This record gives sequence, structure tokens and C-alpha cells, in this order.
Amino acid sequence: MLKLVLLGVSYASAQVTIPGVVYSPQHSSSYPLLSTDRVNAKKIATDINSDLKTIAPYYQLVRTMASTYRGVAITPIAATHNLLLYLGIPNTNDYQAQVDAAMEAVRDYPSTIGAIIMGSDDVGEITTPELINRIHDIRQRITQETTSDIRIGTAQRLEDWLNPELAANMTALGNAVDIVGVNYFPYLEPTFDIANPLDLIDVHWPLLQSRYPSTKLTIMETGFPTKLGPEYKVTANASLANAMHYYNAFKLSNYSPIGFYYTFFDSQTKDPNGDIGAFGLYTANGKTKGILPAWDTFQNESGVFSNTIPGACYSPFHLDSYPMNGVAHGSLSAGMDTDFKIMKQYVGAVRTYYSNYMGVDVTPIAAANNVPLFLGVFMTNENWYNTQFNAAVNAAVNYPTTVKAILIGNENVMPYGPYSASYINNQISTLRTSIATKSNGKVSVAIGTVQRISEWLNPSIRSDMLALAANSDIIGVNIYPFFDNSYQGSNPLVLLNALWNQMLAIYPASKLRLTETGFSTGGSPPPMAPRVIPSLTNAMQYYTALMNWQPSRGGGEVFWYTFFDLRANDRTQPLE
Repeated sequence: MLKLVLLGVSYASAQVTIPGVVYSPQHSSSYPLLSTDRVNAKKIATDINSDLKTIAPYYQLVRTMASTYRGVAITPIAATHNLLLYLGIPNTNDYQAQVDAAMEAVRDYPSTIGAIIMGSDDVGEITTPELINRIHDIRQRITQETTSDIRIGTAQRLEDWLNPELAANMTALGNAVDIVGVNYFPYLEPTFDIANPLDLIDVHWPLLQSRYPSTKLTIMETGFPTKLGPEYKVTANASLANAMHYYNAFKLSNYSPIGFYYTFFDSQTKDPNGDIGAFGLYTANGKTKGILPAWDTFQNESGVFSNTIPGACYSPFHLDSYPMNGVAHGSLSAGMDTDFKIMKQYVGAVRTYYSNYMGVDVTPIAAANNVPLFLGVFMTNENWYNTQFNAAVNAAVNYPTTVKAILIGNENVMPYGPYSASYINNQISTLRTSIATKSNGKVSVAIGTVQRISEWLNPSIRSDMLALAANSDIIGVNIYPFFDNSYQGSNPLVLLNALWNQMLAIYPASKLRLTETGFSTGGSPPPMAPRVIPSLTNAMQYYTALMNWQPSRGGGEVFWYTFFDLRANDRTQPLE
């Protein structure tokens, strides 16, 4: 019944990657670190499974340093936890076994592999031409042996990427890969200031962008130690407090969506190749340090939802009775009533974009059909905005059990839209006051706004969006994995979960609603996501997964976009 035609979706919001974490099973005390240690493959596999089970609630993307650990391939285990891997191939004595394990992963678990990362911090140990040859070789193998289109990258130190003496070689390396991975730990620099922990990244990032394409740049490792040996002298003391400060600053920064935090577990103290300190979010023996929230708190925040309620977005524009081009056939009110009779069989709530369509109020029709309503107020500078505003006030006062929320504006905040956050904020306050006045204080309805994920997460307008969120009872966010080329139909909720978790890191879970998401049933793939194929089968696959979505926190009403297709002569939207 729900067949999607995409409306009002901007390509600008599509290219968002997943913040991730670095992981190695070598933290376990039972892991055989030395070549002479006894290898218990079953124990290694069991420990990896336990580790990934711990990681999965917090991260959907995991970077590994290797493809196989003492003969145990990590990809099949990660697949059981619905994780996406940046799979490492290290420059080690078992290099060929690592390549073979990576190829097997690409062949057998293509939806689990987000990228293959060739080498890490090894410029100088291996020549750049040799590393480039290895990259070309594995790219050729993937092309010849599989049907997958897997990105290939490398992770090297920031100082190597910016070293003028290595400029020609590093430029060639950057040209050979899809991902220019940067490993950078600002705390090591003498000018590092824990009060402004990202200042040095801010300084170096434009330099990287001047040499390498911004679309390739990714922070492959960054972090802060909770403990260092006394022989290491740094400006900011290694401590849990400073590590938490750095972690939170990075998590909320514009670098987080293109970055991996190092690392989930501390390394063993006896590891001869281990870290110089304790960088983990968890200890080596699997105990949380408190940097991440406790999972029971993370999962059961007060006032949030444990389940989702299926909803759909609605517009009567599809009806012949709607005068799209000045011509209409039949009664618009009757057509809308028929629509609501259909929708109430399938969804638990309906979201509209207008409160009044060509003189017809939506709310009385929804009320007659017992359909809970998230009522939209379309924002415009034209005089008919007063009709929208007043219809919403009357709806709240006269149908308080039908109107679950009023949403002012949709994807219209600056810089993407024409209105400032403060102006939308003012409209929310004015509507709240008007409802209270008209009802003599007897009616109070949730009021909010709907904006794209891009604007809610945009660090350059963060203070304005936080103020808007603070004044909103509902924070509506529109998220479309359909427009991300890393979308995998076999794991359809990875991107949604990752972006939802980014929202949770900034805004209250109890206010958040997924106000738009969907998948096209036909047409051409999006230009920025050519691997994502629109079809009824693929749309049903995403919709089915969405109906079983269990967000880590929050939830409530979830709105599929949209219930009815556009009319053939409807050109009000740029995409169909």
C-alpha cells in the first residue's frame, strides 16, 4: 500500500558517513601475542563475538587493524552483529593471509564491508610505490573476483601526509585510494590545549584539504589516553577527565561523522607492540571507564520510547479534486476523507505539511476517522500564512485528542531554507501563546519543527539549533539512507541507526521523532548514490526493516514518506 515517490528531498543531506571506533581483539589476556603462544581459535572467535556484542549498541562502524586474527576471520562474526567494517590489511609477515581473508570477506559478506584499509602508520616501513602497487592489486582482484564496489583506503600519520619531503609520493598515494585516512593525536603536540582540544585539528585540516580531496579525507585514528607511563611527557595530563573531555568534544564536532575514535579497548600491558598508554573507552579486561554511558541508562532513558509507532506523511496533492493547475474534479474534502479512511487501516499516525488545503481544514477529517495527527503549518511570507496559523490554533483547541503535535516549518531553516532558527523559534512561541489564550489555558499541545539531519548536525549553526530544540516539544528530523552510496539492502538500518545516534548525542531522546524517511520504488538511482537502486522490492525491504526498528533510545511515531504517489502532472517537487 505504501508506495514511495520522493518529494522535497535534497541531495545535500545525502553524503553522511558513520562515526566509528577502532577495535582489536588483542586486548584480551587470552589472546596469543607471541608467535610461540598456543593458538586457541575457538577462544579467539568467542572473545571477538563477546567484544562486538559490547560494541554494537554504541557503534555501527568498526575499523579493524587486520582481516584475520591468528587464523580467525573477523568479518563473519561482525556480520552477525549487523556491523559495518573498515577492514584492515596490515603490513605484517602474514600479509598474504590477510589479503585472502579480506577477499573472502568481500565475496561472502559484501554488505558488511564498508572499505578496505591497506596499511596503517607504515609509511617508511614500506615504500610508497610498493603500497600503491598493493592497493592496485587488491582493487584488481575485487573487480575480477567479485561484483562488489568496495572503497579502498590507507591510514597514515598526519605528519606523513603533510611532510613536504614526501609530497610527491603521498600525493600519488592519495590519488591511488578512495579514502585518505589520517591518524592524528593532538595531545602529543606541545601546543595542545585541553581547554580547546580540537584547535590543532582545525589548524591542520585546511592544509590536508589543500593537498587531498575533501571527499577522501577521513580521521582514521584520534583519541586521548586515560593513562600514560611516566616516561611520556605531554602538555595535558593523561587522565579519565581529560579523555572524557576530548572524547565529547570530538563526538560533537564536525569531524566525528568522518572519524574513528581510538580505541574501544585498552591494549594488554604485556603486549610488546601495544599502545604507549591506555586509550580505550573500556579497559583491556572489558570494564567500562564511564566515558560511554552505561548501557542500561543508554537504553532506558527516562521519558523515551521502547517501541516505534508506524506513521506516514500525507498530502492531498495526488487527488484529482486538488486544483493543482487551477482545475479540479470533485470535492477536495470528500477526497481527503477517503484518503484518511484508507490510511487509518495501515498507520497509527499521519503527518501533514499544511493545516489547511485550499480552504479545507485537515484536522476535522482526521478526527472523524480517529487518526492521530502531527499537523503541519506551512511557513510562507504570503498572507495565507495566517490561514495556516489560525487553522492550527483552532485544531489544537477544538480537537485536542486528535492533534498530537503541531510542526511549524519543514526543511526550511537557514542556510538551506529561507528562515533563521530564531524566526522559527519565535513562531513556535507565538503559536504556543495563541493556543493558551484561545483555550483559556486549558489546552497544551506539543509544538515543534521538522528539519533535515544536515541542519540539526551542522556545527556552524549548532547554537541556533540547540536554542530551537530547547523551545521545541518535538524535534523532527528527516533522514534518508536512500541517498547514501554506502547503503546496503542486506543491512538497511545501519545508516539510520548511526545518524539517529548522532542526534541522540546532541538532543533529548524524548523529543526526537523520525519525521521523514523512505525509499523510491522507481526511477533512476540518485546521482550521488548510483549503487542504490530504486525498486518496489528494495523499498519494501527498507520499509520492512523500518517497521522493526528498535532505536537505542527514543522512537515514538516514525513517518514513512509518503503514503500516496504524486499525480503525473504534479511538478511542485524536484524529485519524483
